[in-house]
Parts: sequence; C-alpha cells; structure tokens
Amino acid sequence: MNLRDQIFAAIRHEETGFIPYEYQIDKEPEERLTAYYGSEDWKKKLLNPLTMSPGFFDSWDTFRYIDPNDLTKRVDAYGNYWTQSREIAHLDRNAMYGMEPGDYKWPELSDFYGDEQNAKMQQWADSLNGEQFSLLNLGAGHWELIWRLLGVEDALCMTIEDPDLFDDIIEHLDVLLNRFFDVMLEFPADGLYICDDWCDQRSCMFSIHTWRRHIKPRLARLYQKTHDAGKLVFQHVCGKVDPLIPDLLEIGLDVLESVQSEAMDVPKMKELYGDRLTFFGGLGVQKTVQFGTPEEIRGEIRNLRSTIGKGGGFILAPAKHLSYAVPTENLAAIYEEFITENANYHG
Repeated sequence: MNLRDQIFAAIRHEETGFIPYEYQIDKEPEERLTAYYGSEDWKKKLLNPLTMSPGFFDSWDTFRYIDPNDLTKRVDAYGNYWTQSREIAHLDRNAMYGMEPGDYKWPELSDFYGDEQNAKMQQWADSLNGEQFSLLNLGAGHWELIWRLLGVEDALCMTIEDPDLFDDIIEHLDVLLNRFFDVMLEFPADGLYICDDWCDQRSCMFSIHTWRRHIKPRLARLYQKTHDAGKLVFQHVCGKVDPLIPDLLEIGLDVLESVQSEAMDVPKMKELYGDRLTFFGGLGVQKTVQFGTPEEIRGEIRNLRSTIGKGGGFILAPAKHLSYAVPTENLAAIYEEFITENANYHG
C-alpha cells in the first residue's frame, strides 16, 4: 500500500499497522529546524501522504499590495484590508464597513480565478502520480467569509437582530462558493478541503439553531456535489466542534480536521463517532507543544496513536500548523517522534 492507499484505508476505518501523519509547519519554524539539523535532509524522512492544490478562492490568495513601499498592507478581492506580519494576517477594515449591505458590489469568479491560476491548478493536477492523496483546497467557507465582510461582532449581532439579512448575504456567498466548486471539481483529486471555523473553545460561536438554519443546508449541498463528483469531503473546524458532529455526519462529512485536544475530549469523540468519521489532527499546539518538554510531547503523540489511532480512522497531525511560537527543541521532538512511525510503513 502506498501513502495514498493508507489514507483511503484510514477513512475506511481499517487498521493497517501504519498511522498516516502530516507534519504541518510554517516557514519560519521550518527554517529553524533546517538550522538545527544542519541541512534540509530531515525533510526527506517525512512520509507526508497528502498533496493539496494551490488555492485561489480565499482572501489569502487574492491579496494585492496597497503601497509598494509597505508590503505588509494588502487588500483582497472582496475588498477587505489586511496587515500581514509573519504568517499572521490581521483584518484592518471589513469590506462592508460603513455601507449598507445592499450597496456592496459582489466580486465575480474572474476576480479570483483566471488563466494564470488555471495554469497553476493544471500544473498541480498534472503532477499527481497516485502516490499521495490529493486534496482540492477551497479555503474559507460561508462563516469565515461573512465575518470578514461584516466584522465578527456585526456578523454575530446580525444573526439575532436581522437573520433574514444575514441569510441574504450568506446566499450571495453561497452562489459564489458554488461557482468555485464547479471549477475545482473539474480537476482530478481524491477529496475537497473546506475551512470554516464556526467554533471557539467553548462551543459554537453562534447558536446551533443559527448554524442549522443558515449554514448546514448550504454545506449539505456542497458536500453532496463533492460526493457526486466522486470525491471525499474534508472539513476544517477549530475549537469545540463536537456539538455539531452528529449534524456533520448526517450531511455526509468524511474527515474532520483540526481536532483540538484543548477544546474537546478527543478520545470520547473517537468512542462515539470513530466508526463513521475520520479524525485528522489531534495534537494540540496550545499547551504541551508550546510549553511542555520534548519528552511530554513524545508521550502525547504515543498516546494519540494508541487511542485515537486504534481501529483506523485517524491521520495524526498538529491541530494547527506549527508556528514561530513553538520552541525549536519541541519542533524537533514532534518531528522525531512522527518519523518513528516510518518503521510501520511498508509501501
């Protein structure tokens, strides 16, 4: 079984002896590890089974510079203004700030996707050789896009004060997202990846009724469209998402990504849903990974393998990309413990 086969086996909840892993790391800490090991040879030992397409349908991929003398200041295709620092983008001004939503001029597909982007997508598709599991990266979903347009507080208030207007804005976004889907699903891939953070570390940021009214039916149609194209659905959600897991399973979710151990009882979620849902992530980065010792980190990884990895249905990864905040010795401990799994891989 190659790495792609291992992902399919995990999603089928088969126990193969090898637990797939993804060492997800940002640029700055990656450079520190290269300095730590003296070369980039450490990367050659990683058995990362996933390849993700270039994404052009999200704010991040449509940034253009406002001032050539200040490359931290940017605006996206929606009209949101940002300050980019390291790997973090701070939203300075929402696109609908100071205007009535009805006066907002919605972007077109061409504002996100043209000949250059199509060529990059095609180049990625042509590179697929069946060795890695391939994911089409949509980027942000309905909620992340609407709060960028309105601001988090205004978006939350609108769900209560004017849910019909909120629904109208969501519908405009849904039309755009469906156009994105139609383009992406033309490309060969095993799955489609959607990112939409509805939850904080206590529960859903808005009421579950709000999520069920405005987001769930639209998400269900996107999931169905993905399945009709013969692809699997990967959904990224940070925070305490477990109140929504039954609904996500009902509409056909295949893989839940992030799986923050700081926000929910991951072993309990495995017990309840592990026969129907694949968990991708699990290694929380807010506590032990940042503040623990290397040996504590190794122990946490081993525990995840023996509990969440039992019976398949698990792809081990940091719940969030390893960032500049993680000490170098902890980055090395995660890497070194991850690659111990290589001994169980027989590709």
